[in-house]
Amino acid sequence: MKMLIPALVLVFVSCTTIPVNEAILLQPKRSVTPETFDRLGLEGYTLEEHFFEADDGTLLNGWFVSRIDREGEGDGERITVVFFGGNGFYLVHSIQFLELYAAADVDVFIWDYRGYGLSDGEATLSLMKADALTAVDFTRDVLGARGPMIAHGHSIGSFVAAFAAEERGLDAIVLESPATNTDHWLRNAVPGLVRRLVNLEVAEELAGLDNIPRVSRFQGPSLFAVGEEDFVTPSAMAELLYESSTAAWKRLYIQPGGDHNSLPPDVGFRDGFRALADELRPS
Repeated sequence: MKMLIPALVLVFVSCTTIPVNEAILLQPKRSVTPETFDRLGLEGYTLEEHFFEADDGTLLNGWFVSRIDREGEGDGERITVVFFGGNGFYLVHSIQFLELYAAADVDVFIWDYRGYGLSDGEATLSLMKADALTAVDFTRDVLGARGPMIAHGHSIGSFVAAFAAEERGLDAIVLESPATNTDHWLRNAVPGLVRRLVNLEVAEELAGLDNIPRVSRFQGPSLFAVGEEDFVTPSAMAELLYESSTAAWKRLYIQPGGDHNSLPPDVGFRDGFRALADELRPS
C-alpha cells in the first residue's frame, strides 16, 4: 500500500491534546524461554522445543506445551490448541497465552511464523497459510495429538486460524480480536476523509483475506472475543463474525474496557475458552 497517511494524520491531530507520560516510553513485556518455563508454575505442564520443516524446507520453531500425567486420561484424548499469533507475536512473549491454556486444561502447539524468532525464512501471507497447515500436520502426525483440536488466532492470526480450521477439519475455533476482511479493516484504519485524498493500492494477497465466508461454513464450536475499546479490530468485526456463524455452539465475548491485546488474562475470556473446551470433552 502506498499512502501519505502519516502526514495527513499529523494535520488531523494538530489541534488535539495528546498526553505524554511514562507509559509511552516504558512498555515492559514478560518473556519466557524453554530454560525459564518452569518458573511460570504451570503445574503438570512441560515444554518441548521443536524445529519442523515447511514444505520448502524452511525450518520453523515451535513449542509443544502439554500435560500428560493426569490420572485416567491418556495423552491421545487431550484437547490440543494450535495457536496463530498476530503480526507482533513471538514465542518468548507467549506467557499470557500459556497461562490461558493451562487454566482451560488443554495442551498447545505454539510457534513462530517464518522470519520471526528462531524460525528461518521471510514472512509472507501465502507462506504463512501454507506453514499453518504444516504446523497442524506436525501437531497431529509427529507430536501425536489425537484428541479434539482448536485453532486459536489473534488479530491477523484469525485469518490463518479460520483457514487452517477449514482446510484441516479442526474441531473448534477461537478468534480473538478478529478481523472480518481487508476492506472493513482499512475502513476502520483509514478515516473516510483520508481515503478520499489518497490512493490505496491493496496487494492481491491482502485483498483476498476474508473471514466471513469461512466462519459461516464452519460448524464446530466457535468463540469470538474482542476488547470493548479495541481500535485495531473494533468489536463490530467480532459481532459480524458471530452473526455470520452458523455453528450450533457459538459465543461472543466483549471485554469491558479491553483493548487489542488484553484478553488472555481476562476472567470472562478464560471462562468462554474453558466453556468451548468443555464442549469438546467426552460427556
